Order: sequence, then C-alpha cells, then structure tokens
Amino acid sequence: MDLLKKLGQFIIYSNVFVSFCVLALCQSTSIIIGVDSSHLLPFVFFSTLFAYNFQRIVRFNPIKEQSTHLEWLNKDRLFIILITVISLSLSVYYALYLSFSTFYFLIPASIISLSYPIKIIPLGSQKVSLRELPRAKIFLIALVWSIVSVALVTLENDSFYSLDTLLLFISRFSFVLAITIPFDIRDLKYDDLSLKTIPQIFGEQKAKMIALYCLAFFELISIFHFFVGDFSWQLLLALMLTSLLSGILIIRSSQVKNNFFFSFWVEGASIIMYLLLFIIPLAFGILAL
Repeated sequence: MDLLKKLGQFIIYSNVFVSFCVLALCQSTSIIIGVDSSHLLPFVFFSTLFAYNFQRIVRFNPIKEQSTHLEWLNKDRLFIILITVISLSLSVYYALYLSFSTFYFLIPASIISLSYPIKIIPLGSQKVSLRELPRAKIFLIALVWSIVSVALVTLENDSFYSLDTLLLFISRFSFVLAITIPFDIRDLKYDDLSLKTIPQIFGEQKAKMIALYCLAFFELISIFHFFVGDFSWQLLLALMLTSLLSGILIIRSSQVKNNFFFSFWVEGASIIMYLLLFIIPLAFGILAL
C-alpha cells in the first residue's frame, strides 16, 4: 500500500498525470474527427511535462502547497529539474517531426506556457506574470489546452480549416474551462485577491454554477456538432456522460477537499472523456454482432 501511495504521489506531483490528461484530449479529438494522431503523442506528452514542471520550478510557493505535496517537492526538487531537462530535450526532438505550419501555429501556445509563471508584464508600478493578470488565469489554460488538443491534431491531419474544427475547439475550450474553475475554488484560501478569479468575484457556489453553465454550453455545441458534423450518436452519448460525470465532480468541489481530489479526479475528467469515447462505441459494436 505504501508503494502504491508513493507511485500515486510521483505520477501526480511530477505532472505525469496531467500530461496524460492532455494526451487523452488529443486522442478524444482524433476519435471524434476520425483521424490518426499517434505520431503527435510523444511531442504532446513531453512538451506538457516540460511546461508544467518548468512552471513548478519557477513559481514554487511553499505557503500554497499542501503538506504532502510540499514534502515531496522539497525532497525531490533535483529529480523534478532532471525531468524538466529530459522532457525539454525530447520535446525539441519530437517537434522536428511536426509540419512547419503546425510548428508555426504552436508558437503562441509556447509563449503563453513559458511566460505564464515569469514576471515580465508591466502592471502599475510592478511586473507580473501572465498567471497573475486579473481574471486571465483559467482562460489562458483553456486556450492552451484547446490549441494543443484540437488545433494541433487537426493541423497535422489537414482538417484545420473546417466547421468541425471550429465547433470542436469551442466545445473543448468550454469543457476545459469548466473543469479548471474547481482549481480556483481549491486555491481560494491561497490566491491573492488581485487575481480576481471567478470564485473570488462570485463566491464558491456561484463559481460552481458558472462551471456547470460551461458544461451545458459544451453539451449544446456537441449536440449541434453531431447534427452538422459526421460522428456517431455513440460518441455523442460518450460526450454527454463525460459532462454528467464532470458536473458531479464540480458540484462536490470545495475548499476542504484535499489536493488529490482535484489533481486526480477533476483533472482526470479529460481521461474519462477519452475512455468513454473509446469504450462506448466498442461496446455497442460488440452488442451489434
């Protein structure tokens, strides 16, 4: 049991899990639009792993970390730096296999990710990071995740300039926004009031409602996409079930929940989407035999 606990801490605290979450969203896009994006997955995984650990190193805040996370970070800081260096090297290597147009399009996402924790933006008498811009944090996260999981996949498969891509990008942005709001609820007791996060402005309960509205918008766009696009009702059912399960997690979110609830269950909604998109059509296909 102790070994499993240590393994779980490593997967979450080293940002391996969140990298798999972004990977799962890329695979979800591939299933919905019917393309193969397997050649992109190494780049997506290692670039995400690098970006999150780079941000962790730059903006490490011992006051904001829960005790077990802080203990792990203090003990394995050199290991995190090693992971960051290795993931950067592999990201550059696998980026060489991307088309030029894709690489060019990823520049904005890369700039956001790298400058997210660095204080380079003049604001009043001081400099702040992108993360510290009032009201901006979760929108930047949703934008980058949507670019990587939708724009990257469709660009590499020559289907970027299409209605399918536009609708999928909008629905993905809404979904990521919905599951990111609970993290601001978690951080209410830590975040500076100048951030003006949604929970700070509207309170915890109204923030949950806003997240649920984002999920409702995700559902509406997905239904519209089903009627004008070309994917099966089984995939639509998977998306609706994903929204339902994500909604339950959002409702159960609160400041008193531990970090594992957010970093595994809420973040893992992305993996839930991929699993349902994969399993439901497969199950109905087997039943039809």
